[in-house]
Amino acid sequence: MSMKDTLKKAKIAAMKAKDKAKLNPINLTLADIQNLEIANGHEATDEEALKVIQKGVKTRRETAKLYEDKGLADKAAPDFLETFLPAAASDEDYAKAVADAVAEVNPAGPKDMGRVVKAARAALAGKTIDGGKLAGLVKAELNK
Repeated sequence: MSMKDTLKKAKIAAMKAKDKAKLNPINLTLADIQNLEIANGHEATDEEALKVIQKGVKTRRETAKLYEDKGLADKAAPDFLETFLPAAASDEDYAKAVADAVAEVNPAGPKDMGRVVKAARAALAGKTIDGGKLAGLVKAELNK
């Protein structure tokens, strides 16, 4: 079952349960996926749909942080869409990916950081990645 079909089933379940806290983010995500399909001219792949979900989760996290900073913590609801993301990469996964990427790319110094991050991202494919954390680990490794 595709990611889009999974979202549609979750939408139906949320509608039956009259759970607006789940229904609204699902509707927005499905609309974003549909906009992507229209722009690309083809059905969204699972990878493209996952990127849309990740972007939505990131946006909602930033919004929740803003609410908390303004003292409106009650409006900073937990994000339901995170349940659709794959498991997050562990610290060991990050360390192994960075070490493998450095060995593969054989960087000349910090100027090759982009190539190392790209190789490390490829090694962590299929897992939820924190780009800032990955970049920080790569930068620390290259500055040794």
